Amino acid sequence: MIHNDESHAIAELQSLARRHPLKGADLEKAKSSMAILREAGYTNFEISNLTGGAWSEPTVKLYSRGAEVKDSSIKQAALNLLSELVAQGLSLNDVRLALFLKQDLDSAGLTPKDTSLLLSEAARVGLSLKPLVLLFEDIRKSLPVASIDDMADVTAYKVDLIRQGIGTEELQKLS
Repeated sequence: MIHNDESHAIAELQSLARRHPLKGADLEKAKSSMAILREAGYTNFEISNLTGGAWSEPTVKLYSRGAEVKDSSIKQAALNLLSELVAQGLSLNDVRLALFLKQDLDSAGLTPKDTSLLLSEAARVGLSLKPLVLLFEDIRKSLPVASIDDMADVTAYKVDLIRQGIGTEELQKLS
């Protein structure tokens, strides 16, 4: 996993690269970020690539002059992770999908663990999610304004009706 200093340096450098060319304090931040990455074992070429080429390899070399590799174990850990992805047959598109899903969950205030718990609980009670997803897709196609909340309401109504002695057969006749 990338260390926070490196992660911050990469994020800051990429942000600054979008506003390139820089002057003053922003240029000093870029130089500092480049030095942090050099100390972590990144090459001038790799740092240039991280900026999308906003700074060329010779410019990175100039800006990070004097920074020597102190500990490349964090970079090595990142390379080991990439190697593990390849060994498991995952592609970079799979990683992009995972990032997209994480952003989706983050925007909903959820974590991957929340989703995993939901799936585990569904499996524990014998609920297969695939039919539920297909049902939701069918409902959404036929009723474009249908939502998960609507499905939850319908389920609650059905439970209430069953408690009152009105089952599936009676609902079919009513329908």
